Amino acid sequence: MKLQITTVEPETIEEVVSYQQAIAGWEAFKSANPELFQLMEAHINDLEQKRQAADKAVRTADVSCGPIIQKTRNLKVNGDKLLSALGREEAIKCGAVISETRAVKVDMKRYEIAKAQGLVSDEIAEDVQEVGTTYSVPKELRLP
Repeated sequence: MKLQITTVEPETIEEVVSYQQAIAGWEAFKSANPELFQLMEAHINDLEQKRQAADKAVRTADVSCGPIIQKTRNLKVNGDKLLSALGREEAIKCGAVISETRAVKVDMKRYEIAKAQGLVSDEIAEDVQEVGTTYSVPKELRLP
C-alpha cells in the first residue's frame, strides 16, 4: 500500500540548505576554471577505462595482481545439480542439505479490507506493519 509522501521546502532543513550552497559554490568554481576541469575529466576517463580493463584482465586470469587483489577463493558446489546427478539419498550422503522454506506474502488489498473490518486489531497491525522508504539522492562527488 502506498503511503503519502511529505515534501518540505529545502529551507526547513539546515543541512539541505548547506548542501545546496556547497553545490552552487562547486558549480561556480567549475565555471571559473573550465580548462582545469576539461583536463581533469580527460585524465579521470582515461584512468577509469584502464582500471576497468585491468580489473577484467585480472579476473579473467583468476589471480591477484598489483592493486587488484583477489580477497577470497572458495569452491562452491551446486546442490541442485548434485541432487539431480546422484539422487536424494546419495546427495545427502555426499553433504547435501535439503531444506524446504516457507515464505508468507500478504495481499495488501485483502489485508486493508480485513483491517477495516476489524479482523486485524490495531495492536497486531502495529506489530506486523512497517513503512519501507526509498530515496533518490544526488550521486557522490569524487576525485580520484
